[in-house]
Amino acid sequence: MTESKILLALPSYDGRMCVELVPFLMEAAGKCRFYPILRKPTDVARNLAASLARRTASHLMMVDSDASPAPGTFEALKAKVEQEVCVAAVPYVSPGGQICVGEQSPNVKDVEHLEGWHPADNFGTHCCVIHAEVFEKVPMPFFEYTYNNEHSTAYGEDTVFGRKVKAAAIPIYIDYSHWAGHVVTKTMEKPRSLTEIEKALILAGS
Repeated sequence: MTESKILLALPSYDGRMCVELVPFLMEAAGKCRFYPILRKPTDVARNLAASLARRTASHLMMVDSDASPAPGTFEALKAKVEQEVCVAAVPYVSPGGQICVGEQSPNVKDVEHLEGWHPADNFGTHCCVIHAEVFEKVPMPFFEYTYNNEHSTAYGEDTVFGRKVKAAAIPIYIDYSHWAGHVVTKTMEKPRSLTEIEKALILAGS
């Protein structure tokens, strides 16, 4: 049996992970090499994992410690990155309610019906995989925060990396068949439009 070329990293602020992540890790067991949970600033953690992936010529899969990926997500990401040089990710919802699938958050109605892989102009690293060759084509540092004149975060480390990927003409894909929950104050699940009955109930209660 040949050694897997998937390196799976779990960035974490406090060294812990949510229990909702366990099924994904069980799906990945025996099919990848695990990189220990990284209790470091997010950009540093991602760059450390990327450096190891580069040294070992491995595809880098990352899943955040507060993620709850749908069943089958690991296999879907693994299959996609083994097909072509690309970055592949699944959609999720930020704590603020934004759908993270590119530079701009789309409306629910624009994406709730989508299935399978679709090209994107950027991605979130909540649950993603990066082909090994990407790290040879994108300048370092791979992940970094950018700031405005007041030194407030202007763009996150994943957005900055995604822009470098796009500038290198490397395709980015989002798999709308596998959403990842986001376990914050409450789990942010795949969004959907209200049904007519739900709308009526809301109007009746207002």
